[in-house]
Amino acid sequence: MVTGLALIFASGLLMMLAELHSFATSVVFWTKMGLIALLLGNGYIRMRAENALRQDRAAGWGRFRRTSVASLVLWLVILLFGTLLHSTT
Repeated sequence: MVTGLALIFASGLLMMLAELHSFATSVVFWTKMGLIALLLGNGYIRMRAENALRQDRAAGWGRFRRTSVASLVLWLVILLFGTLLHSTT
């Protein structure tokens, strides 16, 4: 999952480089890229929570639940910003 998110981040940077004049000053684009970076960080924290659960630590459930909700919210907001980005370019 984290590798896929890193590829999304990289493709966004390549998209920016292809149309630098449009995206370099776009607040919507940079907000979307920031949200993807947050999603990457959330994925890392979720992986650590999964490892804790594999080691039978009950404390991992709370972190797992929070990162799952954060992931869902971030994906939906990123989708919204992608739609906004498409309509503003």
